[in-house]
Amino acid sequence: MAEVEKNFGESSLELLTAEEICKHTRLVYRRHKHKLRPDESFELDRIENMGILVTGMPRWGKSTVLNQIESAQAYPIAVHVQPDESQARKPDNLKRDDFDAMIYNLGFAAVGIAKLITNSQVDRLITLYERGLIDQFVFAEALNAQYGNLPSYKRDIQAFKGYCRIFASLIHGIIVCNSSAETAISNGSHTDKDILEKLSLGFQRFPASLSRILRAGRIDPRIVISLDFETPDKSQAQLKRAINTLVHWNLVGRVSTDTS
Repeated sequence: MAEVEKNFGESSLELLTAEEICKHTRLVYRRHKHKLRPDESFELDRIENMGILVTGMPRWGKSTVLNQIESAQAYPIAVHVQPDESQARKPDNLKRDDFDAMIYNLGFAAVGIAKLITNSQVDRLITLYERGLIDQFVFAEALNAQYGNLPSYKRDIQAFKGYCRIFASLIHGIIVCNSSAETAISNGSHTDKDILEKLSLGFQRFPASLSRILRAGRIDPRIVISLDFETPDKSQAQLKRAINTLVHWNLVGRVSTDTS
């Protein structure tokens, strides 16, 4: 197994190119987000149990890619997909039913964090989380902006961010799949366009927002790869390569823009 891991970079699995890494990747830590430069590398502690959060706009193809990766089981460590779940029923109208909508969305985070804790206890496992962890503040803030930035919800969201700070160390890589509201709607999203626009803006700002939550310094950054929607086939292939790249970096213990 050690030899397989050592030679993982020489396998048939495709990784992001050096140009894509520089364009899309940020090392995020307390109040900073560092953009990788060409020929730059950063040492990492190898993690036996790796958590990768895949989040972003609706109808991007996230579930399709995650299911393909889980079915293939092409990594030298077992991979498991943890779908987003909520114990509350989704309101019929997120735009108007503010209390139930906020409970529903923060419920994703509560259930997701419980799954995160459970999965983190399993040896030699890569867990791909489909939304519903620390990213949920983006959805909560988009909803509250739609409701007029109500002070009570702003306080709740800030408290939620403080709570999530405790668990951020269990997430070793984050991939943000963003698109315009129009693209999400054209691909089948039924969420209100105003909310989708606020979501898209929130995901653009996600690395900066995350940096305000984290306590750790540069020696322990969260790796954030932000992808933008182009076409479904190309975007899904790019997402798959981004996940491969995060796994590769963990196995070799180094983030690097040198893909030779």
